[in-house]
Amino acid sequence: MKIVLDTNCFISCIGKLSPYRNVFDAFLTGDISLCISTEILLE
Repeated sequence: MKIVLDTNCFISCIGKLSPYRNVFDAFLTGDISLCISTEILLE
């Protein structure tokens, strides 16, 4: 699955106690792919 996350959303899912941590874990295991543009990276 491919997803696009806003920078703030991505940052908020990294914390180990975040209720959205499952999104980051899915990225780490390869279950999802992040679609990132240059603009998002520069933000």
